[in-house]
Amino acid sequence: MIDRNNIWHLLYSVSLPLATVATQFLDRPNLAKSTAESYEIALLPFLEKYGRIHINLLGTKLIYSYLKRQSHLSSSTLHRHKVILQSLFNYAIQQGYAETNPLGNTRRPKQYEPSERKTRDRSSAPTRRAVTPHQYELLYQAIGHDCRLQLLTRLSRSSGASIAQLLALNVADIDRENHQFPVQTKEGQTNWYSFSEEDTPCLNKYLRFYRHNSSEALFTAQHPVTKKVTRLSYRRVHQQWLLVTQKVFEIENIRLQDIRIKY
Repeated sequence: MIDRNNIWHLLYSVSLPLATVATQFLDRPNLAKSTAESYEIALLPFLEKYGRIHINLLGTKLIYSYLKRQSHLSSSTLHRHKVILQSLFNYAIQQGYAETNPLGNTRRPKQYEPSERKTRDRSSAPTRRAVTPHQYELLYQAIGHDCRLQLLTRLSRSSGASIAQLLALNVADIDRENHQFPVQTKEGQTNWYSFSEEDTPCLNKYLRFYRHNSSEALFTAQHPVTKKVTRLSYRRVHQQWLLVTQKVFEIENIRLQDIRIKY
């Protein structure tokens, strides 16, 4: 039997102009008003020129040609515009309006055989990518009032220490006056990591209001039922991280190990 809904959806997506998709993209309920406004400003020149074109007809050559002509923009601003366009097309893919992203970074989920998935995961595991300043801005907004995760993110970014290294710290290890802390290497040596003075307010807030004093660990967690306080686990941090990042397209692929890579 012919599925009329599928036929209608196919015809609709083929004829859907970019401007319509962009409107839906900017009207997402989980997108902060200030973020939506900044996206709109960045997208407006592109939409004025190509908004009436069907989204599936916009190719890589056309978009890169447009970006190349924006010589009045700084390199960082131009990169941000490219990221926003990538996010727009990723949204179109997830909604079924487009098949591919002309700027790459396609995120349409694929099905793999178990053996295929293992091979793919191993080959992609070493890939590391820097987080852009704009992505950090979105990340901090998404984390919101989770002071513990906020501090972990900020310390890893400014010091270059891994999340695992930070979770192994005791509160006594933090030298707040000199903005540094020690990390033991596998060879038994001590390396000192320095963090930004700008992280101090977040650190002080966490120590005063959110850390459990019954543990020596810097980052603590309390069991919701037994109320037992323990050192915060990497598994728990990873769970919280996924809950935060998967809400926003621009940061959904950022991993914990990407935070400390300098942009």
